[in-house]
Amino acid sequence: LAPVRSLMNFRSPSFFLRLFAVAGTLVLLFPAAPAAYSLNLARQEMRVDAAVAKYGLTGKNAIVALVSRGIDWKSADFRNADGTTRIEYILDLGDNTGANAPGNTLGRGTIYTRSQIDAALSNNTNLSTRDAAGSGTALAGIAAGGGRNNPLYRGIAPDARLIIVKITSDGSVAHDGEPADASFFAGQDAVIQALQFIAAKAAELHLPCAVTLDLGTRPGPIDGTSAYSRGINSVVGPGIAGLAIVTASSNDGGVDNHAAGIVPQGGTLTLDIVKVGTGSLILDLWYPETDRFNVRVFTPSGISGPYVAPATPAATDSRTGTQFTYNHRGRDTDYFDSNNQKREIYIDLSGPAGSYKVELTGATVVDGRFDASLSSSNFGSGTLVSRFLNNITPGSISDLASTRNVIVTHSYIGRKTYNDIDGISRTLYSQAVGELWPGSGTGLTYDGRFGVDVSVPADSVFTTYGSKSVFATTRSALIQGGAGFYGRMNGVGAANPLVTGVVALMLELDPTLDAAQIKQILQSTARADSFTGATPNNTWGYGKLDALAALDAVKARSSGSSLP
Repeated sequence: LAPVRSLMNFRSPSFFLRLFAVAGTLVLLFPAAPAAYSLNLARQEMRVDAAVAKYGLTGKNAIVALVSRGIDWKSADFRNADGTTRIEYILDLGDNTGANAPGNTLGRGTIYTRSQIDAALSNNTNLSTRDAAGSGTALAGIAAGGGRNNPLYRGIAPDARLIIVKITSDGSVAHDGEPADASFFAGQDAVIQALQFIAAKAAELHLPCAVTLDLGTRPGPIDGTSAYSRGINSVVGPGIAGLAIVTASSNDGGVDNHAAGIVPQGGTLTLDIVKVGTGSLILDLWYPETDRFNVRVFTPSGISGPYVAPATPAATDSRTGTQFTYNHRGRDTDYFDSNNQKREIYIDLSGPAGSYKVELTGATVVDGRFDASLSSSNFGSGTLVSRFLNNITPGSISDLASTRNVIVTHSYIGRKTYNDIDGISRTLYSQAVGELWPGSGTGLTYDGRFGVDVSVPADSVFTTYGSKSVFATTRSALIQGGAGFYGRMNGVGAANPLVTGVVALMLELDPTLDAAQIKQILQSTARADSFTGATPNNTWGYGKLDALAALDAVKARSSGSSLP
């Protein structure tokens, strides 16, 4: 059960927003919105406005898809001028009542078509799908919100069509007559199905598609070899025109949650870990099949082991101790079905807060190298975070971000202050504008690749809020001048749709681009500054996204010319 629990133990972008939450009520006033608080600031910083002015792109000939937490499909920001929807499909994987409906070839979830959504809008009737917390709606607004309640808050590709897959929910409390929403995650296999669904529907519509994959920090081999990464790569990549997927590095920037080292033959190496709070803290350690590490586990209640390494690639050893669950698996039995020729030590430290140790003894050593991660390490609690105390290696990339064919982003600071809907001035960060947001995952993948492609000013942006969502009750997050329709979003989760919107514009300009070409263009046109230093590097990847330079490169490619 330990690996099952770990797959549910990811954190979402809304986690960070809740750090600033103050409960309140929705205010429906509509004064003029200050331009500095809108998405204009991010668009200008990324040179999106300059690119749009030059090329006249709005996303109208592209699709923005989100694999996230649903959407407020009633919002005016996702409608055309005549009131009809821009949403082509909603696939709600949290509701299986439509699993056997005609046209649902997945055999799971419930599919809503554009005609069904339009009928509900026209007749003022309801659909069962919703975004109760509000995160999915906010992300959709960043990438493709139309700004119909106020054009200052339009997204990057405001005329793009939408495909929405609700694959997870953080859960939400009942409020203002709205029922509570249970948390769920449809599962790792559902992610691949969701992407296949999006690709198939985009092909039917004969339109290119840019996808936000919003799933938070996830454990695994972090080298692009997991079944999860390989499944994603089967959907998107070189030679697959008109489809690109964007995801985030991780939410764990600034946390010492990666460790590496070499265990000597006949010698020992001890990993010291501090655990903060109760619940599961997962140690996921990978080392070559050619080696054999014996293990002892130290918890606040005592010492367990030594546990002898499984003898063969197909062998496993599982133990349930006091305050931990231990799993040691050969190359052919690792929990993530990796093909990296490595063994996995997977330990769920479930005891109280305190000091833990994992001692590795080199029974047989040919290589001796290991890489390990901790999740979840609870970023957002200041210095009180679960972490390694020794053998620390820089970086905090998640397994999802190690997938070779996805575009990986993280966030830097675009603003430090704003006024909320009650006129209260909010100060967000001590860091300078332009500096990396502290939560941005950084570093290399375990196989030595840069873990980030481009960074964007996602801290903070103001975007569409679902009118009946929990987000909309958070008065400190609602922006002054936004009339209760718009509020704050931040973190690497907000970075995803900023990049996705730009990718949609690139695909509108040249729908023959594949993910590898888009990735290369974004890397080669990213800009460096005094904050990034010389790029590429382990912290910033290739630098800060420059939409105008990227679209110039797309145009040059499609016209057969070269940029100076």
